[in-house]
Amino acid sequence: MPKRQPSRLSHLFGIRDKKERRPAGVSRRRRKQLRFETLESRQVMSASALVEPTMLNDSGLTFTSTSSDTIEGQLEILAREIYWQTLIAASAQGNAPPASTLAFFPPNDPLFANQWHLLNSGQQVGNPDFQDIFGVVGEDINLAGAWALGFTGQNVTVAVIDSGVQLNHPDLAGNINLALALDTINPFGNGNPVFFNPGSFHGTAVAGLIGAIANNGIGGSGVAPGVTLVPIRSIDPTAQGAGNPNVIVDALRRAIQDIDITNNSWGRGGTGGRTLTGFSPDELLALRDSVIFG
Repeated sequence: MPKRQPSRLSHLFGIRDKKERRPAGVSRRRRKQLRFETLESRQVMSASALVEPTMLNDSGLTFTSTSSDTIEGQLEILAREIYWQTLIAASAQGNAPPASTLAFFPPNDPLFANQWHLLNSGQQVGNPDFQDIFGVVGEDINLAGAWALGFTGQNVTVAVIDSGVQLNHPDLAGNINLALALDTINPFGNGNPVFFNPGSFHGTAVAGLIGAIANNGIGGSGVAPGVTLVPIRSIDPTAQGAGNPNVIVDALRRAIQDIDITNNSWGRGGTGGRTLTGFSPDELLALRDSVIFG
């Protein structure tokens, strides 16, 4: 007869069967071999030491797709994320990555370890002075996998149509194409923001997310650190002439043959309410042309 819980607990836990205490096929000795390993103040269940995932080795192996819809895929993603994070931790401590055939090496940018959206291994993402908040392992854009395959934005040109981009920013300047930069609000502008205007930082922040330079020892890294950035200042609610439809038309038609992608991180203009103003016919035509001919 199975051993029963006290009656007051049965409605919560039901009947406990002895065979449920240890998975079938797992001996008592093998079960004792399982242990908790401490990794950055988190507990990771492991039966052996963390090692380089086999799929990362390019010694004759081909890359395969891993799906998070399966248990096997989730475990493989977890192994990759933890392994890559150990490389970042080793790099931060001045230790060289292990001699291996890995195609991915973490950049030496000091803030990269905090960019959980790029590589999430469960690191602390909140302010510890207020509350300890940790990320969820694997909940990122799988950037390391893309970089390992060589996709860094090289030979791709992205126009940042926004409030302007700080042209001399130390983490961006090397990726900016000054020849194509444009200010569609001020004919004397060069794509630089008007720093004392509210919201002028937005374009620089967006440009950093896209293409901040990696491995330069400062700041963080962009999603595509090898990309070419084209600052186009077209968004500034406080500037005279900012509401002119030609401002957006000129931005979308800028160097169509040279620009591969336009980033348009815009929101509702004006003050109050939640009404969105649609594109004018000229703006829609410019958007269409940039897609078809760009």
